[in-house]
Amino acid sequence: MNSELRILFIGTPPFTIPVLESLLAASPHHEWKVVGILTQEDKKVGRKQDVASSPIKLFAQKHALPYLDPQSLRDPRVFADIQKLSPDIAVMTAYSKKIPRSILSLPKFQTIGIHPSLLPKYPGISPVQSAILAGEAETGITIFKLDEGFDSGPILHQETVTIEQNDTFQSLVRKQYLKASEVLPDVLTGYVSGTIKPVVQDTRQFIYTQKLTRDSGKIDWSKGDTYIERMIRAFYPWPGAWTLWKDKRLKIISAHLENDKLVPDMLQLEGSKALPFEAFIRGQRDFSVDALKN
Repeated sequence: MNSELRILFIGTPPFTIPVLESLLAASPHHEWKVVGILTQEDKKVGRKQDVASSPIKLFAQKHALPYLDPQSLRDPRVFADIQKLSPDIAVMTAYSKKIPRSILSLPKFQTIGIHPSLLPKYPGISPVQSAILAGEAETGITIFKLDEGFDSGPILHQETVTIEQNDTFQSLVRKQYLKASEVLPDVLTGYVSGTIKPVVQDTRQFIYTQKLTRDSGKIDWSKGDTYIERMIRAFYPWPGAWTLWKDKRLKIISAHLENDKLVPDMLQLEGSKALPFEAFIRGQRDFSVDALKN
């Protein structure tokens, strides 16, 4: 690159921080600069509705990085603020809101995205959970150029990530974005220089993963213990896998299989704290997994 590449980073959750760190750490060698960060606005969380900033915003504040956290991306002032940053390219990780095409296409090299699956497999909003639920042995990350569709843009690079037997959504997505952080600087350089050519996806294979809700975690015991064990891992920490016990919601936080039978490790009854299985049954002596199934 003949001149410094100006990068706009787009992201919100904590597992995307390694990607931002990789861009900041690589900047001197790769002749680029993170000129701004776009992240979600502050949210009210918990029972007390305390106001909380996104992990990316907190990171930006800690490291004195310029950031934008608008309530609405449709506000014309947001476009104007990004335009003032003069980004040459945007790197989008996980933002959780649809970003207007006007923003994504503003930079000279437009926007590249990171998707936590091996596209065209598992496009959409819950690819990590879907891979665990399906019992896949591996998944990966795809770095691709965004287009008018949803996860349908041409692919720049892919990396495989093994799904371990005890992987939850939380542990697996961390591994995926850490892998992305390791390869992104070279992929970014190759894309901008023209040595990496985008490869068009076959979107005819697309089966979009679905948005999760709180009720997505309700256990259907007819699906069998093997599937339910995967479900518990896929939905940790949110929305959590849950069932009913004595008319209260019982969350199975973790479990394992013994001879293909589900054995809970950590349980949380509605209105109570999470407890190891042995401690839980001391207060619920009539509890059993078989009783939950009836």
